[in-house]
Amino acid sequence: MASLRDKLSQLFSKVKLPSSPALATKILELTEDPDASIDDFAKIIQLDGSLSARLLKMSNSASLGQRTPVTTIPKAVSVLGLSRVKTAALGFQLVGHLNKLGSCPFDMTRYWQQAVLRGCVARELAGLIVPRLREEAFLVGLLQDTGVLLLVQVLGRDYADLYQKYAHSHATFYAHERTDSRYAHVEASAVMAQEWKLPDAIATPIAGHHTPPSLAKNPTDVDRLTAVTYLVGSMRFAQRDTHDEADDFFRDYATTKLNLDEAKLQRCFADAAKMYEQTAALLGETLPDDLDVTELLGQANAQLTAAAGQA
Repeated sequence: MASLRDKLSQLFSKVKLPSSPALATKILELTEDPDASIDDFAKIIQLDGSLSARLLKMSNSASLGQRTPVTTIPKAVSVLGLSRVKTAALGFQLVGHLNKLGSCPFDMTRYWQQAVLRGCVARELAGLIVPRLREEAFLVGLLQDTGVLLLVQVLGRDYADLYQKYAHSHATFYAHERTDSRYAHVEASAVMAQEWKLPDAIATPIAGHHTPPSLAKNPTDVDRLTAVTYLVGSMRFAQRDTHDEADDFFRDYATTKLNLDEAKLQRCFADAAKMYEQTAALLGETLPDDLDVTELLGQANAQLTAAAGQA
């Protein structure tokens, strides 16, 4: 881990990227302050014109059904809800800085499409399993694979090719990563969470998103969020009809460990599709314009349902 941390530090130095973006740090500080108000967050967000514009666009999304246009940041925070603004603002800040990393050829649009989908699905599943950390779940889903971006720059084209080859199945990718690469993205994501000084409720699930937590005796909320992250981190969001053996295991995990039946999964996927539309207003040009997320999430549900039938 120390060696990986050294390599990441060298990367930061090379691209002149601060390990903890200034505005993100301020948002984190407010997040940790139980007395922080809507106005406190609005004052910080207004320091970033681009973020302010995106939050206004997000709050004016047709899916939120506002009768009058939202024209101020305090109003946007009020409409979206303080919890969502915290995670959305922080996520945008961190994502924006990561997009500046290196020059190795990599399909960044596809990567962020997957990351945002995982964030949206994680948020909706957490609403059923660990409601208190619902908004944190979005940020965990969004950032859990940031280690991939870092290792692409550290290890170069060979690692990028490995990711692209198995990107349709994260469980398969992780298995090959552990045998074919010097590092795994889970390690790098954990280091990144430490560098950013993310709260334990976010950092712990990120570090454990490919390791199922023990839910046997009195699991904590962080344990439950890690379980959600583990499931979401291994779901397939790909336009393929092929069966993956890993689907059988994860469907069983969803049913037996998280008590998620087909109806609950279907509802979560439908709500996640709506949230994706709102989030697209925040991450804008980063995401593909012609992506039918409803179809993609429907296929993910179908893959898990098929796995249950075969089991």
